[in-house]
Amino acid sequence: MAVRKMAKPAATARKEAVEPAPLRLSGFRVRQRREELAWKQSDLSHRLGVHASYVSEIERDRIDVAGSKVAAIARILAVSSDWLLNLSDDPRPHGRK
Repeated sequence: MAVRKMAKPAATARKEAVEPAPLRLSGFRVRQRREELAWKQSDLSHRLGVHASYVSEIERDRIDVAGSKVAAIARILAVSSDWLLNLSDDPRPHGRK
């Protein structure tokens, strides 16, 4: 007697992970803060773990950035992600007054 494999019901099928939409940083603000810290693009890229050309592309508003990178850039530059995304005029990280 042959064993038939049963198809998984749609409700239990594994769902594909959905990537969140990339975010548009203010390249001007990234550059402004980097220069306030007297850092070169290579200094920021080293701290971020990316190539300097990636930082250059961000600063020239040529690429969108994943949310996790936005958070990392904000943390490294000690500013709020809302400020980097032009959602706030206050650059201070949340929780710092």
